[in-house]
Order: sequence, then structure tokens, then C-alpha cells
Amino acid sequence: MRTHTDAKPYGCKNCGTRFTQFGALTKHMQTHIGTYSCNHCEMKFMTSNEMAVHKWYHPGCNPYECQTCAEEFTTYSHFVAHTRTHTGEQPYVCRICKQAFSMPHILAKHMTVHMRDALRELASSNARSTERSDAVWLPQQKCGGVGGV
Repeated sequence: MRTHTDAKPYGCKNCGTRFTQFGALTKHMQTHIGTYSCNHCEMKFMTSNEMAVHKWYHPGCNPYECQTCAEEFTTYSHFVAHTRTHTGEQPYVCRICKQAFSMPHILAKHMTVHMRDALRELASSNARSTERSDAVWLPQQKCGGVGGV
């Protein structure tokens, strides 16, 4: 175990980078043989997620790239929203009217329409009930005055 030494016996045959552990070298080798290539350096990655994380190390680079139109994004959520413009995916559905949306915050904004309608209906219902009878709001008086029935 070389935890307290500077020895790095495992070296990459492609670029010469050295490592203290064989597992670290094995992981590093993926940067040379991966299917996803960084367009800012020579590194390659096995997954698009690994490449996206790597791109953060390049100043001014957007790590999430649309595979359909090559547009790039700085955040994963913006990337997902954009991708759904190509796929038409709308996984967020309103339980009241069944309208579908591509992002949860758009569904949340839509729900304010239903809330506003419900409040209007409640206010209208309360107004009708007060017009029908004051007995709903006022206590009933006993017949015969004070103490008598």
C-alpha cells in the first residue's frame, strides 16, 4: 500500500500519466478508448455523462450537447428541456384536465389556473349562500323575549 509515499508505479502507455493504484490507471485508460470524445481536448469517455462532467474543466464550455442539433447547454435541466422539444416527450400531466407538459415547473404554473378557478367558484358559492338567508350567519332568536319560550 502506497498511501504515504509519492511512488506512482502504474503509468499510461498513451500519455505517460502515472498513478499510485492500478484501478486509477484502468479508469484513466477509458479516456483514450471511450466512445464519447471531448471536442476541446483529446480525452474520450465511455458515457456521455462522464464527458459532460469533464467539460466543466474547460472554461467557457457547455458540458451538455444535444445529439440531434448540437446545441450546447450549461445545465442538465436546460438540456433535458431542449431535448424534449425534439422528442415531444411530455411526462408531467395535470390531474384535473389531463393536459401534458415537458417540465414540472410548467405544470406547476398551469395549476395556478385551476386554483384561480376554484377560488372564484368558492367565492361565488359563498356569495349565493349569504343572499339566501341570514340565518346561516346569525344565531336564531328565542321566541317570547328574554328567558321566555
